[in-house]
Amino acid sequence: MPEDHVPDDLLTQHFMDDLDPAESDVIHRHLEACASCDSRADKIAETMAALAALGDDFWSWPSPDGSLTSADRPAERPR
Repeated sequence: MPEDHVPDDLLTQHFMDDLDPAESDVIHRHLEACASCDSRADKIAETMAALAALGDDFWSWPSPDGSLTSADRPAERPR
């Protein structure tokens, strides 16, 4: 991780608990000291909470027979 700022992808992984504890601890300490990263982290956390509030049904896509398929991402949906 660069010393200056934490990249958005690492902030997202941090909030998803996808990092090892040592790396997550470094990010947490950086957020305490860096207002810029802390502000971006707040926005990322808010976005993640809003997406989680939509629920799994929002991300499902109906199959031709009308039933819902597994959680397909919007980018994978036919246009």
